[in-house]
Amino acid sequence: MKDSGFARALALTAQLGFSIACPLVVFIAGGAWLDGQLGWSPWLLLTGVLLGVLTAGGLLWQLTTVPIRRQKGTGKGPPYKVESQSKVGRRLGNPPPDEKQKRNGR
Repeated sequence: MKDSGFARALALTAQLGFSIACPLVVFIAGGAWLDGQLGWSPWLLLTGVLLGVLTAGGLLWQLTTVPIRRQKGTGKGPPYKVESQSKVGRRLGNPPPDEKQKRNGR
C-alpha cells in the first residue's frame, strides 16, 4: 500500500499537534497540582508553563530538522554495510595486523 500525500500531511499534523499539546498539558497540570500540594502558588504553575513551552519548542525543532537530515543523508542511522576491522584499519591508514607485526620484527 502506497502512502498518499494526504496521509503524510495528516500524520505530520497529528505529530505537530501532539508535540505541542502533550508537554504543555503535562507540565502545566503538574505545576498546578504541585502548587496545590505545596502552597507555592503561582510559582510552580509558571515553572510548568515555561517547561512546557521549552519542551514543545524542542520537539518542534526535532520534528522539523530530522526529516531534512534524513533527506540529505547526514542523519545518524543504521549502517548499511558492516566492514571488518582490517578494512576499517586500512581505510584509516593502519596496515592489517599481520603486516604491522612483520614491520616490527615480530
